[in-house]
Amino acid sequence: EAVRYYENTLLSVQDGIKDIIEALSREREMIKQEISSLLKEKGEISVMREEIKKWKEELDAKERQLALREAELRELEEKKMTLERRINELENHYLKALEETRTKLEEMMKGMLRDFKLREIRLERLVRKEAELREGLEKLRQREEEAEELERKILQLRSELNALNERKRRLESEVKSLEDKRANLEKIIADMRRAVLSP
Repeated sequence: EAVRYYENTLLSVQDGIKDIIEALSREREMIKQEISSLLKEKGEISVMREEIKKWKEELDAKERQLALREAELRELEEKKMTLERRINELENHYLKALEETRTKLEEMMKGMLRDFKLREIRLERLVRKEAELREGLEKLRQREEEAEELERKILQLRSELNALNERKRRLESEVKSLEDKRANLEKIIADMRRAVLSP
């Protein structure tokens, strides 16, 4: 009876040890699987970090490009303002020159009419007045030529201003496109960060 008792006890102990060994084996397998999963996740996180780094570099490059475009746009705005001031100056000069010419011609004509009405006028004075009139007309022609030259310059400056406005419009379009791309990149990076940081 004692021998049988010890045999049963030994068998029971062996079964218990076997169960423990099997449990430990299962636990070890689960640990191995968890380690493998963690290593895989670590690799994926490393790849995602590289991608985020690449996107950040691209975003920095786009921001630098955007800054250059904005500086160029500011320069164009300044040039446009300078051209507008120059056009205003030329227009004012042109109008002033025309007004001076008209006033002098009116004064000259009034003087001639007054002299013609005087009976005592002499032929010498008439000849002198004619010479003055010819000189005045020559000056008037010169002023008209100057006015035409000013008109040509104004047209040229307006053409340059139109070209600058068109260039400004294109630059604004490029800047908007770059800002949209930057916003998309920032959104992607934010989404990736949330994906990485979320449990």
